[in-house]
Amino acid sequence: MINLKINDHQVSVAEGTTVLDAAKKLGLNIPTLCNHKDLCVAGNCRVCVVEMVGARTLIASCAMPASEGMEIYTNSLKVRNARKHIVELLLSEHRADCRKCYKNQNCELQTLANEFPFGEHIFLDLAENRPYKIDRSSPSFIKDDSKCIRCQRCVRKCAELQHVSAIAVANKGGHQKISSFHDRPMSAVVCTNCGQCVNRCPTGALTEKTYID
Repeated sequence: MINLKINDHQVSVAEGTTVLDAAKKLGLNIPTLCNHKDLCVAGNCRVCVVEMVGARTLIASCAMPASEGMEIYTNSLKVRNARKHIVELLLSEHRADCRKCYKNQNCELQTLANEFPFGEHIFLDLAENRPYKIDRSSPSFIKDDSKCIRCQRCVRKCAELQHVSAIAVANKGGHQKISSFHDRPMSAVVCTNCGQCVNRCPTGALTEKTYID
């Protein structure tokens, strides 16, 4: 067993357990967006960062395995400031029409944003200046790029559990997006319309179509 301290509480976990899961064992909540119990570790969103004594930088708790003697702080001022900036960056690229969104009050990004007292945004609002696309071609769901936070849950779900890979990560840096093969409409790619990507999406980027009047 591995022994470590989280917020000054001692905990013992099996070898290979992540810091995130060790914190859960103590009943501590560390917010995540890209992490999901059904999927492999990604460490994309960095929302789950924590402070480790002796480390130069904050670490992603979902990707860091617990080690003997480790001391972790999950809610220090340094951690909260970092999380706030990360959420602000996500919001700066997110079309925030929450009241009209299908996922309003059931959106993980919205829930996380409500934890922080945002005043004037320190980052530019990039959502209005990007050429986002809304793909309604699929018979089962709508893909709205303006609400995507690129957590890659949908990509990993399609590849790891469905073994289809109808969607993937395209481009790098600020141009990164979740795309179909050659950026084709979803109706023109090998998609089984299982809806599992919609179930894993933390925001309103992927939503079910309804045929009820």
